[in-house]
Amino acid sequence: MKATPVIHAGNFQKGRDWAAAAGLALLINLLLFAALPAVKLPPAPAAEPYRQPGPVTVTRLRPSRPLPAPAPLVKPSVPEKKPEATAPARSVPAVKKVPAVSPEPVETTRPDSGAETTPEAPPVPAGPQVFDAMDLDSPLVPVFRKPPVYPAHAKRRNIQGWVTVSFLVDAKGRVTDVTVTESDPESIFDDSVIQCVSGWRFKPGTIAGRPVVTKVTTTIRFELKADE
Repeated sequence: MKATPVIHAGNFQKGRDWAAAAGLALLINLLLFAALPAVKLPPAPAAEPYRQPGPVTVTRLRPSRPLPAPAPLVKPSVPEKKPEATAPARSVPAVKKVPAVSPEPVETTRPDSGAETTPEAPPVPAGPQVFDAMDLDSPLVPVFRKPPVYPAHAKRRNIQGWVTVSFLVDAKGRVTDVTVTESDPESIFDDSVIQCVSGWRFKPGTIAGRPVVTKVTTTIRFELKADE
């Protein structure tokens, strides 16, 4: 046997009601859409033209009440210092006056004019005048001038140097007052130079034909030769 579907009358009635409601709603929407063009909206208000703001005036208002004057500065009152009580001055006993004693006059006696007096010492005679070599009329002439001895310790160490020496040549041609003024190296050749120069002899220089004392300054060099 074939199965035949059974359609209930109640379900069919519900479908018809739903279709009728949907058709009614569609009809209402169509009517509203058709009526929209007929509705006139009010025109939009016209925009006002732009106005440039005018100049701004600033008015300075004065205060209605005057400002109160500043209060005067009040200096702090300094309390007056009370005078300190001072102790009463002690009375000083009166000093008895002592009579001044005047010294007795001393008698002075003048020496007799005939008394002997101590003779004054004679003045010390001045030394001979010293002249420079450029002041001479005739120059100094060496008579004996032996060279200095090269110190052995300086020769062993290959030390070379020089000595500047000054001295006086008296009126007889002898050398005195030998003094080393400068040397390099110091104190290496000084003694050899002093001993050597002290034995030199000269023919004295003259001024106006008279021999005079002359000051001389010379430099003696110590140099090693190749064969030494």
